Amino acid sequence: MKKLLGIFIIIIVSTMLSMATDGIKSEFQIRIDNDFFVPFGNTDKYYTFGQKFFYRRRIENANRFFSGLDRLFKAERSIKIIEFELGQEAYTPGNSNKTEFNQYDRPFAGWLYFGSYISTITDNNIIKLGVEVGIVGPSSFAGKVQNYFHEKISNEALKGWMYQVQNRVGINFKATYYKPGFSKKYVDFTFENNIAIGSEEAYYQGGAKMRIGRFNPISNSITYNTSISGNKFKTEFFIDFSSNVKLVAYNATLQQSEGSVLNLNKDVNNLLAVYSASINYNSRHFGANVSYFLKGGDLISLGPHRYGSVNLFFRC
Repeated sequence: MKKLLGIFIIIIVSTMLSMATDGIKSEFQIRIDNDFFVPFGNTDKYYTFGQKFFYRRRIENANRFFSGLDRLFKAERSIKIIEFELGQEAYTPGNSNKTEFNQYDRPFAGWLYFGSYISTITDNNIIKLGVEVGIVGPSSFAGKVQNYFHEKISNEALKGWMYQVQNRVGINFKATYYKPGFSKKYVDFTFENNIAIGSEEAYYQGGAKMRIGRFNPISNSITYNTSISGNKFKTEFFIDFSSNVKLVAYNATLQQSEGSVLNLNKDVNNLLAVYSASINYNSRHFGANVSYFLKGGDLISLGPHRYGSVNLFFRC
């Protein structure tokens, strides 16, 4: 009986250890962005809130399509993660208290979308490709969501949402590339490149991120959404800082609103600086981070904008 009990305990422990290394294949993420998270800031302006939900799954047996990605990117050994996203974003003027819509410094706009992505992960880089499909305008329900919370908290709705950018279907194709640079035990640098081409937005953003603390390689880290890759894992606790330059060709949330006096073809800021700082904690089944963002104004006439982000990760 004792031998059977011992064998049973060994089997249970072995199973748990196996699950702790590579048995976790799925990840759920909740992300909430809001300029309300910035202390002593002027809230409810520009990118005022976003709520996003993600599901990721590691692919065990790559088919011909995924094998083709390996050949395309010359990856001898890679891990594939598929990802789905449902998101909503809201944009408001900095002077939304104005009574005349032609006085707003940017249009009211909402963006509701669904995204699908595939990541190819190696020890040397991460390549992520995807497509987003959604709608800009009243059917994004961004105005309804913001006014619902405003009415509950302060009994004040923003009337300017009646002048928001009108309904328009959008599609974006996106690509992201991460490449490790300098790396030591408690500090590293990674180069970041992002590009979007579509009817909702078109831009290129590039720069670098520095991590300081206890972290995993980029192929298995909360920073790069690769914690379910199945690679060797250790609990992470670190801070990170990033600096990027963003070249903007088009942004549908800035398109001409009915009656607006903004000459948006001339006022759009085509060159932005984007900075961020985060604190991160990541265990095998749970992760969390809090981030602060500072970016240049979307229009030349607008000043920099700050907002915060909270992310929660659950894995099984």
